[in-house]
Amino acid sequence: SIEYDDLKSHVTSFCLNHLRSYMVPSVWLIMGKLPLNENGKIDRKNLPKIEHDYSSLSSSETTLSMITSASLEDKIKEIFIEAFHLNSTANININASFGILGGTSMDAMKIVTLIREQLYPQIEIGLLFSERLF
Repeated sequence: SIEYDDLKSHVTSFCLNHLRSYMVPSVWLIMGKLPLNENGKIDRKNLPKIEHDYSSLSSSETTLSMITSASLEDKIKEIFIEAFHLNSTANININASFGILGGTSMDAMKIVTLIREQLYPQIEIGLLFSERLF
């Protein structure tokens, strides 16, 4: 039988070879079978919640560069914490790319909206997926 870490490594490698890096999941959950509703579709409400720990990401997995201004960095961290529904900066690596952080399209829209409201009204959503944010 294939061990979890081996399976995760193989699937992640395959995805990185066929998808853009921001499209590759940062968290994997292996399940024997998916919960189904009475219509035979995946019952998303009964899927297990996955706890994210972004602080353990290595620097080799990150592509977001450091923000030069401490106050701007703090504000960006606050925005990401709000968008990702985190409790503190302890769980977020500011050097990680948006995709590595597990960002979804809805998270991207939330982050862009908050940045437009609080920091810079002309930010483009594509900036979240670029190699260097700041």
